[in-house]
Amino acid sequence: MERQTYKTLSRDSGYSIDTLQRTFYTLLEQAPQIKIIKRGQVNLRIDATYFKKFCLLAYQDDLDGYTQLIRFSDGETLCRN
Repeated sequence: MERQTYKTLSRDSGYSIDTLQRTFYTLLEQAPQIKIIKRGQVNLRIDATYFKKFCLLAYQDDLDGYTQLIRFSDGETLCRN
């Protein structure tokens, strides 16, 4: 929802932060599987959203916004060789 925080969502919706978190966690558990479209080239955009217990990373094609992959993580990290 356009990067709105729980505090903002709570204020605007009238629901408590705990209620919003329970709702989001329930919806995430029921999320459908995403079919990955194989492409020769992708301009990759990676975005992360932090929740109380995890970080949700979305890998998207920057040209059309198609989500290539969604994964859960402990946080954003940079791998260096």
